[in-house]
Amino acid sequence: NGTRQVKNLAGTLSSKPKNLVAMGDRIAFSALTSGGQVELHTSDGTVEGTVQVANLNGGGSANPEILTATSTHVIFVANKTATQRELYI
Repeated sequence: NGTRQVKNLAGTLSSKPKNLVAMGDRIAFSALTSGGQVELHTSDGTVEGTVQVANLNGGGSANPEILTATSTHVIFVANKTATQRELYI
C-alpha cells in the first residue's frame, strides 16, 4: 500500500489541493490553510518538506492560479489584495 496522506494542511477543514505542477523534485499547488485561506504550497512528498510558500495577501486568500513550473521556479497569478491580481515567480 503506497498511497498515504502527506500532510494535513487545513486542520479540521479539507485542504482541497488543486493546480498541482511538477517543479524539479517537488510539486507546487494551491490549497486551503488552517486559517481558511487559499495559498501556494510546495511538497517533496514528506511531512517536513510540505510547506506554505508565502502569505501573499495578508488580508485574505491569495488564490494562486495558472501555475506554470520550470525546473526551479513556479510562475503564477495570485491576489495581492481583494481587488488586485498580480503575476508572481
